[in-house]
Amino acid sequence: MKTAKIKEVVSVSEPYGKYNILYHKLIMDNDDKIDIGKTKQQEVGYELTYEFTGDLGQQEFTKAKSVNPMQEQFNKYDNKNDNKMSKADWEAKDNRKELVIARQVGLYNATAYCDSSKCSINEVINTAELFTSWIISGKKQSNDIPNSLSNSAFSEF
Repeated sequence: MKTAKIKEVVSVSEPYGKYNILYHKLIMDNDDKIDIGKTKQQEVGYELTYEFTGDLGQQEFTKAKSVNPMQEQFNKYDNKNDNKMSKADWEAKDNRKELVIARQVGLYNATAYCDSSKCSINEVINTAELFTSWIISGKKQSNDIPNSLSNSAFSEF
């Protein structure tokens, strides 16, 4: 990445493409000769931050692209590799989310059911765990039904 002021504007193309890009052949004050596309007309004295995209020395004007000068500072503080989640991490996160949703549904239904049966708090939690287990596995566990519910309609669950 280099920053330099425009010393001479050799040529500017007609607007090109849907974004009306103007291709400039510029001589910079550090003696770089660059070919760069910009949406605005560049003039002598403007400062540009750029990096070469073409092979140096292959053409008189080397292809370059504009670069945000703050991007390099941002990259120093942004550890992109450390923040990326692996596929296994995403799957674990999804599984955790599904479990939390299943627990919420189980607790909601347990409180709705137990409200009419006047269950204790422990029976509500046990009933919620039964609902959650059934949501996750699809299997009922009749040996875990709370005593106060064993003779009710819940026993069909």
